[in-house]
Amino acid sequence: MRKLIKCIATDMDGTLLNMDQTISKENAEAIRTARKRGVEVIVCTGRSYEGARFPLTEAGLECFLICMNGAQIRTFDGEILSSIPLDPAIVRSVHPILEKYQIYYEMYTNKGQ
Repeated sequence: MRKLIKCIATDMDGTLLNMDQTISKENAEAIRTARKRGVEVIVCTGRSYEGARFPLTEAGLECFLICMNGAQIRTFDGEILSSIPLDPAIVRSVHPILEKYQIYYEMYTNKGQ
């Protein structure tokens, strides 16, 4: 029998996570069932790796993570498969503009947030 679905990619906030910022038992079971059937499940989020991994761990799930809006791809165990950092010069030029206009932003470094 031919497998129709090979991969499921899901966002976290407003999609996979409920109002309590947890993964429901039903969603967790659906992910487990998909994985048992050979479907790769990937969580895609704007969150950091640490912020994304916590609710997955709480639900007993392990899957690949696309974090920080695509800046990193990691295994569940934290191995970095791909990383696309910003050039420090770009960060230094954008930072004062964000501050001037009081625009909310988050910055992550290889030493955490």
